[in-house]
Amino acid sequence: MPLFRIDFDASGRFRNAAQRDALFDFVQRERPPVVLMAAHGWLNDTEASGRLFAWFAEALRPLPVCGVAWPSHPLKRNAAGVVKAGVEATSYYLMKERAAEVGAGGLAPLVRSLRQLAPETAVHFAGHSFGARLVTAAAMALGRPDGAPLVDSMMLIQAAFSQFAFSPQGLYRPVVAERMVRGPIAVTHTVHDKAVGMAYPVASMLKRQNASGLGGPNDPYGGLGANGARGLTAEECIHLNLGDVVSLEKFLGYPVINLNADRVILGHSDIFKPQVADTMRVLTTLPVHAR
Repeated sequence: MPLFRIDFDASGRFRNAAQRDALFDFVQRERPPVVLMAAHGWLNDTEASGRLFAWFAEALRPLPVCGVAWPSHPLKRNAAGVVKAGVEATSYYLMKERAAEVGAGGLAPLVRSLRQLAPETAVHFAGHSFGARLVTAAAMALGRPDGAPLVDSMMLIQAAFSQFAFSPQGLYRPVVAERMVRGPIAVTHTVHDKAVGMAYPVASMLKRQNASGLGGPNDPYGGLGANGARGLTAEECIHLNLGDVVSLEKFLGYPVINLNADRVILGHSDIFKPQVADTMRVLTTLPVHAR
């Protein structure tokens, strides 16, 4: 169960270069066919992010997993471990941008170096909450050097950014339009995610951030984790149910796959589910292409 962790600071710099070296040494020595880079979400401390990374490693064994850790909380918790709602609300705006900065300035250069070191090792992304924004920003920063994407698939688990992010007017449109991810971008969404379904659109509306009922599928401030990716053509996006791996395997050629998780994911962080792991297994066993 190879599990690595790389901690970035708020600017995307390594907190401990030895963590990167350990990953690179392993990849160079073992030449694994696949590595998963997994990013945690908003307001996760070391313990919470560690649980997520360990779950991925256990659920996907023997696939190597590298946890992408970033400072997703603006302040240290107080002695009682309590974070006031006001601090959380204020931190939303800061953390949203920080996730993108760490993705573009930290994870993307890391993956670029890893692919240079081991060009036959496929790199897959997974991100939860703002971690989904982090990996998406990394994918866009990586682009398609020499005409080939460096990311092989991406799973956005209850993503906390705009449901129109991949639409023609969306911030991350190039990721889909220019196929910056070789395989599909899988997007879980559920009506039970109140953080993305209500809190996210309210905060985004107040800041006028977006790429009709509040938080609904037609709301310009709605989130991916509540409604899936919106504003895409039938050729770009297909809608399936999370856990239906038979159908998933048939439609891996679609750039975006929305996965309805209403029956599986009952809250924003209720993601430690076998259906999530099964989806990741399908995505990470995509044929490794010649480069």
